[in-house]
Amino acid sequence: MNFENLAATGYPSLPKYDPRPEEREQQLTRFREDYKFNYYYIPGYPFLEDVPQRENFSGQYWAARLGSLAGLPLNQLASTVRTHLFEPIQDVSDFDHLYAVYQRPEHAHGWLSDESFDEQRLSGCNPQAIRRLDTVPADLPFSDADVQAALGPERSLRTECERGRLYLADYWALAHIRGSTFRDRRRTIPAPRGLFAWDPKTQRLRCIGIQLRREPGARVFRPSDPGLDWLAAKLAFQCADACHQELGTHFAWTHMVMAPFAVVTRRQLALRHPVHLLLAPHFQFFLFDNELGRTTFINPGGAVDKLMGGTLSESLGIPLNLYKQWNLLESSPVRELARRGVDDPALLPRYPFRDDGLLVWHAIVEFVSKYIELYYRDGRDLAEDQELQAWAAELASGTGGRVAGMPPHIDTPAQLAEVLSLVIWACGPLHSVLNFSQWDYINVPNMSYATYAEIPEKVGAVDYATLMNILPPFDQAALQLWWCKILTSYRHDQLGHYAHNFEDPRAQLVLEAFQQRLDSIEREIIAADRNRLVSYPYFRPSRCINSINT
Repeated sequence: MNFENLAATGYPSLPKYDPRPEEREQQLTRFREDYKFNYYYIPGYPFLEDVPQRENFSGQYWAARLGSLAGLPLNQLASTVRTHLFEPIQDVSDFDHLYAVYQRPEHAHGWLSDESFDEQRLSGCNPQAIRRLDTVPADLPFSDADVQAALGPERSLRTECERGRLYLADYWALAHIRGSTFRDRRRTIPAPRGLFAWDPKTQRLRCIGIQLRREPGARVFRPSDPGLDWLAAKLAFQCADACHQELGTHFAWTHMVMAPFAVVTRRQLALRHPVHLLLAPHFQFFLFDNELGRTTFINPGGAVDKLMGGTLSESLGIPLNLYKQWNLLESSPVRELARRGVDDPALLPRYPFRDDGLLVWHAIVEFVSKYIELYYRDGRDLAEDQELQAWAAELASGTGGRVAGMPPHIDTPAQLAEVLSLVIWACGPLHSVLNFSQWDYINVPNMSYATYAEIPEKVGAVDYATLMNILPPFDQAALQLWWCKILTSYRHDQLGHYAHNFEDPRAQLVLEAFQQRLDSIEREIIAADRNRLVSYPYFRPSRCINSINT
């Protein structure tokens, strides 16, 4: 059986009502043999040991995805020819020649403009990197003078913090990276801190300063610095943001944290269990896609090894650092936004990740809650569902899924609805937003996966040649584009639209109501987008897919 057709396996049945319990248990026994965890591919993290054939991409999927990449070989061939023409890189505009077939993304030179650079903290591909400061940290390297230079007199760190206007992006998860050697050049990934302030007069976020090195007394780069110094600092900051997004908020907080749910669902819930039927579209091709990532993207000689500035071991420390910080119940967008202090529109009026994301989140919660009500009336129904309780226990177990924050026992329908909503959120819209926004932003020169030269600490020491040396060689930039296109070229389906109807007509009515709600949200997001400084289309339900399979 290919799991693409799981929704058509039969009418949903809880274990206590199943007329064929022996068949059900035999199926689960077989699946437990087929799906086993491996904790050694990345030490401490539960990968699937071997991916069963039934999880593979279907022929239709392969054809459609390869078709979406039809222009990539020609674009890459043209880039290969141009490598010889543009090495070494003489001018930032040389990178425009990366796009022989494809249209150059609007934000390709975003780091050149302070306005674009600042807005990427709110509307770019890694909006979860910022948090509002409630107090001024003792080790914050920025001063009142920095605030005044950016915002005007009579401002200070304390006053702006008290007004809820200071925001920090701190890439501590990259601080362990020392770098690697590439063609006799030393490349690395910085671990900067950037301070930003919301300016109510201009209604935009403004950068106060950037510290690239974490040692005491390290230089703070400011917008008032010599122009090339400031460009170099922004370039290094963007490199950190790209790596933090790709391996952290994207890979760790969707691919890694959700994979145990896909594995344990196969192991503990029969195919016709209503929870399995609900989650099946959101796990479609997920485990096979994760395996492709393990064997072609984060493997020795893979994309991460070739493109990112650390050694492979150092680079894999990024997702492990973020994975260890993640907690299931705290990953609710409501809690996650509140924890970072970005939940209040009165303090941060423009933040589309929050504004659009919460619309989709609340629609998912309503859909899942109504679905669960069809099968569980109260805690007794849940307590008697031995499959569901085994599912929760194995997800929480240190010898199972190791999911931080997962309750080992499900006590109420509301608790179950919250857990399932979080899974659908992370596998569907959250992953879609983080994945598909990469094409618009993670491109050279806007965001490189490595810096290829030291950023001088001395004021005025950056000349144009230094700036070009910091950027990657042309062929590395072309390889980054190649991978970015592979990751973002294809959308298999659409959030809330499944390959098959639910066989339970009651569940199908709940699904159709969800689809109508998503259509309404689509119109609302499109209307809001017309008035934004930068378009943010990523949470439009028509642009979100159900599963992590690309």
